Amino acid sequence: MAAPVTPQITAHDIQGFKYFRLLGPLFAHLHAAGTERDRAGNRQLFYDQYAALLLVYFFSPTVTSLRGLQQATTLATVQQRLGVRRTSLGALSEAAYVFDAALLHEGDGLYRGRGRVTMAGRWDVTVVASRGGNRLGSRQFAIVAQ
Repeated sequence: MAAPVTPQITAHDIQGFKYFRLLGPLFAHLHAAGTERDRAGNRQLFYDQYAALLLVYFFSPTVTSLRGLQQATTLATVQQRLGVRRTSLGALSEAAYVFDAALLHEGDGLYRGRGRVTMAGRWDVTVVASRGGNRLGSRQFAIVAQ
């Protein structure tokens, strides 16, 4: 029996774009990270773009695989809003090894990031900690911006 055909990802399937204006600046310092190996100077996927694509995966329930994420990079909306180009499966697969998550780690189990809230109101935030796919805990709190 053949495997079920997975439908193509469409721009309508992608969610979370409204958050990228807030989250994008958090990734700016990551752009050049992991480019040391690129002696030819032809890298097209950078760490900040990879991090944004991972958020697309988390925000969009219909993107369920690396192939789905690769399909998302073919959409004009994703390319424009995230500044990415069409990306191959190989580049996405390699990115997990090339880009070092330790850049976000400050030591002693502390990871830090800054954000700028540009709209007033209550923002509910959830932080989830996991290791090796096992959920260690989570914490939810509210931020009120004026």
